[in-house]
Amino acid sequence: MEHPNSVARSQPDSSGLQPVLYPTLEVTPGDGMIPVSSQGIAKPEEQSQSATLVATDENIAEAQKRPRRRWYYTIGAAIAVLVILGAVLGGVLGSRAAAGGDAPSATSTGISNSTAVAPGSRLALSSWHDSKGFVRHLFYQQRNGTLRSCMSAGSGSVNDSLWREMTNLDPEHPAQALSGIATGLTIQDSNSNKNGRALQVIAFFLNTTNFVNAIDYGRTFQFIRDNINDANFQALEGSGLAAYWPYLLFQSRDGLLQVNRYVPGEAWTTEISSIRAERRSTFALVPTSRNYTEIDGGRVAVLYQNEDGKLSAWEDPMNRGRDTWSANQTAWNSSFPDIELSPTSPIAAFAVAASSDDSIGKINTFVLYRNEKGIIQQLRREGAENGWQSSTPDAFQYADFGTSISCVTGPTWANAVTATDKSNEVTDTDRLLEPASNLTRCAFSSGGYVMETQLDGVDWTPPKQVDCYPPLYPEVIPGF
Repeated sequence: MEHPNSVARSQPDSSGLQPVLYPTLEVTPGDGMIPVSSQGIAKPEEQSQSATLVATDENIAEAQKRPRRRWYYTIGAAIAVLVILGAVLGGVLGSRAAAGGDAPSATSTGISNSTAVAPGSRLALSSWHDSKGFVRHLFYQQRNGTLRSCMSAGSGSVNDSLWREMTNLDPEHPAQALSGIATGLTIQDSNSNKNGRALQVIAFFLNTTNFVNAIDYGRTFQFIRDNINDANFQALEGSGLAAYWPYLLFQSRDGLLQVNRYVPGEAWTTEISSIRAERRSTFALVPTSRNYTEIDGGRVAVLYQNEDGKLSAWEDPMNRGRDTWSANQTAWNSSFPDIELSPTSPIAAFAVAASSDDSIGKINTFVLYRNEKGIIQQLRREGAENGWQSSTPDAFQYADFGTSISCVTGPTWANAVTATDKSNEVTDTDRLLEPASNLTRCAFSSGGYVMETQLDGVDWTPPKQVDCYPPLYPEVIPGF
């Protein structure tokens, strides 16, 4: 949330990360480069180092043909130079067109816009929509540890909307290497004049001294510091992060999962949890109700790896609901299957409404994880049923072994003041958790690049590589 600029004494002294306007093209193994040995360029093994030419009639005749062959080689080389020159000019002109705002094509730029991530980087994906269009955000870390973000927005097809690189990230303190990353979506007052509220995305991460920090992106179309920087929440080094508004979850230094809740007017408060998870493991947080008021009252569930290495679930970990929905809590905690996880397994979870009928409060919950055999599996719980259905989605079969998985759960809110004529203002006074849509997606890495796949019934569409293009100037949200 927005807050006056004040710096906590326990935070590291840093001027923040400097934005990089354009992706850096890196040469990595497998990029088609010629292998180099300690002696220089490697020679084919069958090539002789001491061949001797003996003068014979056949060799003399062969030598007489060489000038003609050299002429052919000269013509071939000239053609190759022209082809390369054309490609370079095409790339330059394509880049200039892209800087002007035109959508670059794969054939015009000659430059890969694939979103490369640091091996082991956490991913955080969020999205929302209303009658004016949709907005999606992706956060990740590059190989140098820099926190980066891409945004996709518009009013047309989600699949046809380009991802654009965000260039104004400037955290108060740098993110630690392979930091936990999580996002929350919440409504934001319109400069305290109450004439409308915009939706704000908050990106949480750990700084280099393990304190929870965050940056916000909302009405100003710029990233600003979040006041959680002043809360002095220090996590276990290497802790994961999970969030669903108004909650944030991280692992404390004693190994317990600490739940923090945002209370308007009181800022961030700490809710006690007795969940002891495997140290430095991943975890997820999902709503178990469609209604924001109930979610704020404790209707959320934590999916985590316990100290025995098994996948576990715990609804209402703060026990805030007490007897109000104890039957649902018992169903969640007692019916969960016995599942052995792969070490450092990713854990992702999301929830969607079972129906668009507002009178039906049932939701469907999905969980993704890697089992002890290294295979990414899916669990599904429909409505209030106690049973969980298991499957093996093909979409994740080529995911990197150390990948993070991040999935979208739509936002909820209550009592928002709307202003439909203002840019980026919410158009719903109250928002219930919605059914699955073309925004219900998960992101993961494959071959070092970010991929996304969309929920299709209970299965997934073939994954598509996320291509993050250079930003538009000035940075605006298309279609709003």
